[in-house]
Amino acid sequence: MPQHESTPPTPDLLRYGATLPISRIDPLCGLWNEASSLVFSRPFAVNEHGVLEPDVAVLLETAPDGLHWAFGVREGVTWHDGEPVTVEDLALSLRLVSDPRLRGEVKQHIAEVTDVRVDGPHVVVTLSRRMPALLHTLSKTCIVPSHRFSSDELSQGALDRDPIGSGPYRVVERSDQACRFVRHDRFHHGSAALKRIEMVQIAEDRDRAAALAAGEIDLAQIKAQHVDTLTEVPDVVVHPIATRVWRALTFSLTHPLLRDPSIRRALSTLIDREEVVSTALGGYGLPQYYPTPPSSWASPPAPPATGPELARQQLLEAGCELNEAGIWERDGVPLELTFAYLATETFRAVASEVIAAQFARAGVPVSLTPITWRQYQAMDATGLRDSGYDGIVVGWSGGVDPHENLAIRYSTNGAYNRDGYSNPELDRLLDEAVNAPDRPTAVELYRRISRITVEDSIMAPLANPQYLFAARRDLSGFEDFEVDSFYEFPQYAHRIARSGAHTA
Repeated sequence: MPQHESTPPTPDLLRYGATLPISRIDPLCGLWNEASSLVFSRPFAVNEHGVLEPDVAVLLETAPDGLHWAFGVREGVTWHDGEPVTVEDLALSLRLVSDPRLRGEVKQHIAEVTDVRVDGPHVVVTLSRRMPALLHTLSKTCIVPSHRFSSDELSQGALDRDPIGSGPYRVVERSDQACRFVRHDRFHHGSAALKRIEMVQIAEDRDRAAALAAGEIDLAQIKAQHVDTLTEVPDVVVHPIATRVWRALTFSLTHPLLRDPSIRRALSTLIDREEVVSTALGGYGLPQYYPTPPSSWASPPAPPATGPELARQQLLEAGCELNEAGIWERDGVPLELTFAYLATETFRAVASEVIAAQFARAGVPVSLTPITWRQYQAMDATGLRDSGYDGIVVGWSGGVDPHENLAIRYSTNGAYNRDGYSNPELDRLLDEAVNAPDRPTAVELYRRISRITVEDSIMAPLANPQYLFAARRDLSGFEDFEVDSFYEFPQYAHRIARSGAHTA
């Protein structure tokens, strides 16, 4: 299967240009990507309107102490091999999320699960402590077939070798950079409108735009820098889609000056987020100042004060001064930084350049180093502390629960807190917030937490982007839509339809 295969377009075929590598599609042993989102269902899922709802699992009961949860299985869910999904499948899936042998993105922040057992038609989950965000966490893992695999086999990558799921499409052919799928006719949300999908990975943003313009693919995520080119193609329409995603500049605690939160706060204050959104996103998005999306009920209503004059004052208060070269320093240590950026992702590259220029004008020189996707993944897994870099622009899925944004990234033992940040007061407030008796109390607590994250600024939130999907004009199903991550968009592919034969 060549990378840019140009097949004659047909009404029942969708040719999709994937952004992430699709050589592995097992979310248990790795991360979700566009291919796995087509194949696997989840216990719970966030729908296209941002609402958490049952997918395969159904919540039946929660004990008053919050430590025991009973689940059932939705009726009519079948595997790609025709077998029904059972409570045994759900039980195995829920046990695996905390299995230490697996490297999936959920297991690190679901250590509270101590027991999963089948009780007749139910699955009972026992926790070591209250976890009100359990259902949101379970929207990040997949359902696996117990009649096909044991936990030992799954821990050794069996699901990647034989990807049997219950999602809208099933795999019929694979290579390292391409997959072919056919419709799962018994999909529990309704059979997809399009019978076949051909997915090919095109890592470079500009190459996906070029493939769309050339008629080689029908649908792909693009970046704002390529919108003007594609609007000149009569057969292509660009669809802006709202997201709960946020982008941030994360700082290393290895640099001696960046260990001081007052200096990190000053650097965050220095960032002109309006310029970041205008230049790096082409205006398709909103400035973001807190680690919850602007639309979240947990976000403070007003942004913190920012700007170069305030940043200058904060640096002076932190004991810094401008040296003869016009560079900020403290105790003879210059505030000179090195940032890495993901070279294949346009926003991160452009945003890094914009921020470096803003910092340089204020007396904080920044050198930029491009890195590959493989290097980025390694850094994402271990943090910046041993990387040799002082910062990097990252992207996070926002989720619908503020706990997903805050606890796993800012708590002392958070799954994605990989650089040793710790604030006992923030930890205490997070525990209070997740166990708040009502929404108003939770709102106040989460907003206090958000303000602490600004004071400490281990990360400087930058923007809440819109995703841009470019598609053939005869494709529909993108209206009134919101997504959590671009690689999760294909889980909604069953709603995409084609009005007629392709005209390219």
